[in-house]
Amino acid sequence: MKIANQHGDLLLEAVDSIPKGAKRIEVHNGYVLERGEGVHTHIFPDVQGIEVYEVGGETFVRVTKKTELDHEEHGCQIVKPGIYRKRIERVWDYEATEAKRTID
Repeated sequence: MKIANQHGDLLLEAVDSIPKGAKRIEVHNGYVLERGEGVHTHIFPDVQGIEVYEVGGETFVRVTKKTELDHEEHGCQIVKPGIYRKRIERVWDYEATEAKRTID
């Protein structure tokens, strides 16, 4: 797994291609890529240059030009052109002996 960007608990993993059968999702400025706890969100303020696809419960993003990814706590981060799979950081809960999704 090659993590290209980490934005709090949101990870963008670089992949070679969008999987076959993925459906393109219509996106608008202010597109919320991931919701965190409360009102915190990871958003693309300007969606010019991005395409979002979903397949099998996973989200993929094709970025064709440098674009900003914003969050209330983590600020703006530049995402370079490429294809990414959205992942959420997980932590191991030793008491419950299971991996849990982190929420920020």
